[in-house]
Amino acid sequence: MKKLLLTALFFAFAVNAFAADAIDDYQTVDKQSIFGHQREYIVDITDDTAVGNYAKAMTVKIKGCITEIETIPVADADCLSENEPHTCCTAAATGACSEPTDNYDITFTNSYNLDVMGTALNNRDTATAEQVMPLMGGYSIKCTNGLHTVNITNQSVDEATVRMVIKTRE
Repeated sequence: MKKLLLTALFFAFAVNAFAADAIDDYQTVDKQSIFGHQREYIVDITDDTAVGNYAKAMTVKIKGCITEIETIPVADADCLSENEPHTCCTAAATGACSEPTDNYDITFTNSYNLDVMGTALNNRDTATAEQVMPLMGGYSIKCTNGLHTVNITNQSVDEATVRMVIKTRE
């Protein structure tokens, strides 16, 4: 009986491990502050095509209330000064990264295809990092849970890379 129970438990955990949602590679950083538990999701997105739109959307699993998102356009010079290097900053990729076209747009949609940031991520600057709060009738905090898709449009630079730092609070 114990063997049967152990076998059933093993298969239950194995099925859960293989049934996980398809999520792209990104980092999370947990922090504790006077405001409680905070988590940062660090997502690097690189345009692999010369078509003008990002070749593939990024999928990120978010749980919590989004307090702000930072967008950081990446160039090779950024690779030299970052404590957490961008994915394009490997020795093999040096020389491959550049900033996207000025005023590029980002949508950050949930499973219902709702842009949880409103239009707050439109018209991003190519030369400077920017941070915004969700825009839903006014700037606010947006609580969300589940898979989210990042799409970047209105840009025409091949190999353009953007880092998004999604800051949440539970």
